[in-house]
Amino acid sequence: MTRLIFSYGMLKSGSTLAFHYTSALLDAAGPVQPDLPAEALGAPRRINYVDDVSPGQLGRLWLEAQRLGHPLVLKTHQRPGPAVLPLLRDGRASAHACWRDPRDMALSLMDHGARARARGQIP
Repeated sequence: MTRLIFSYGMLKSGSTLAFHYTSALLDAAGPVQPDLPAEALGAPRRINYVDDVSPGQLGRLWLEAQRLGHPLVLKTHQRPGPAVLPLLRDGRASAHACWRDPRDMALSLMDHGARARARGQIP
């Protein structure tokens, strides 16, 4: 069954981990999750990450899912917006949210900043 699955959560909430778990579960069940082209994602990405989904981008993502013929997982830090609502209502899309204690998120952000500064990525 063709379906878009939106895996979302705030920065440093474990959303990437939840995305990878979902992708791995589908891979193990048979529907291999391909790396989508930049045209479908809106920019070149290392994983299937999307920002706020516009109606045009949603159309491209839906075409990719139809071409595959099985569920397709997408990571985002945005909740599914108005363009996605009709698909959620009729079952062509689903979503899960990743939640984390804000104190843990703050510590993770601080650790990330320290590592970035050590690599010279932040002045």
